[in-house]
Amino acid sequence: MVEQRLFGCHNPRHARTSGGGFRRRTCFGRFVVRRRRKACLKVGLLGVCVVAWLGIPVVAAEAVTAAAVPPRIDHYGKWPLTKLGISRPLEIEGQPGRSQTSITYRLPDDAAQGPHDWFVLNLHLRLELSRSSGTGGLVIGAATNGFPTAQVEVMVQTGNRRSRLSWRSVDIVDGLRHGSDPDGVMSMHYSNYLQRRGVVPGVNHLAFYVDSLGHAAVRRLVILPDTNIEYNDLAPGTLRLSLGDVEQTEDRKVFRLAYHLTNVGGRAVKKVVFAADPITPGLQVIAGSSRKIGTIRRRADGLLTLHVPRPGVFQVAFSAHGSSNQIARIARLDLTHANNTRKRWLLYIILGVAGMAVLLLWGRRFGTRD
Repeated sequence: MVEQRLFGCHNPRHARTSGGGFRRRTCFGRFVVRRRRKACLKVGLLGVCVVAWLGIPVVAAEAVTAAAVPPRIDHYGKWPLTKLGISRPLEIEGQPGRSQTSITYRLPDDAAQGPHDWFVLNLHLRLELSRSSGTGGLVIGAATNGFPTAQVEVMVQTGNRRSRLSWRSVDIVDGLRHGSDPDGVMSMHYSNYLQRRGVVPGVNHLAFYVDSLGHAAVRRLVILPDTNIEYNDLAPGTLRLSLGDVEQTEDRKVFRLAYHLTNVGGRAVKKVVFAADPITPGLQVIAGSSRKIGTIRRRADGLLTLHVPRPGVFQVAFSAHGSSNQIARIARLDLTHANNTRKRWLLYIILGVAGMAVLLLWGRRFGTRD
């Protein structure tokens, strides 16, 4: 068989047949089809170029860019989700492990957490357990730029075809809180300051999540629209402790000590509890050793009554804790000076009386001589 080339075709199937003829199927038809396909492709590209020249893709790009620019928090106030581009509640469908969603917003170019400007997350959530949930735990949280700002621990107990939720949380605004719900649905408000590293100029990301532990299963976690980022100049409440002078009572072994708790922050400190515990053996705090003060907006004063078996220097441990901070201090109380002062005055009185008696005697003696 001798190979023939027809129209530049090198396919051996188009060689001369044993009967001396040629197969009329050549590569020329395929060549024409390819030429037509290339022409169509060129026409399509030309059309795309014309549309681009008319500005249609530019408008679309501008629309996408405008929609992608996050809202900017640029003045004091509360910024709910509706102002941050979220028109509906954020629903997080439960799944094994972690379920989460996030939003994006912008802050001013000089944004920072303190000392002049402060950012607080006010969270309003609703959690619904799945009907198939078993006993286990849940952790509901929020984080800005990866740094946690909210955390609620939930214990799930099941029995008698019902699920009971017990939860607790700690934040810098309301302190320690806890609650329960017997119906497998819980709703709560939570407020806390953002971490310093969770506030950056420009674009910021706020994530909401729920972690399922054990056999606990979540139907959904709903972040309600009144959830907001609060931008203000209120610094977290901060307590300071100062002690007054020790005063001795008529009973030489009993002393009084005044103390002052001052809030140097901008926000009220809630759930304040004060305690004074003696360290030195023999010292007793017979009044005021423990006190539930409650809320301190500016200042709270108190008085301790101390009993000592003998004069000396005694150590007392003072502590105060509230929603935003806790303080601890060990003070040395010199109760020797107070006792010696009383003795010193008594000695002065005795010496004074003795001196007056001596003067009277001398006066009588010189008067008799005259």
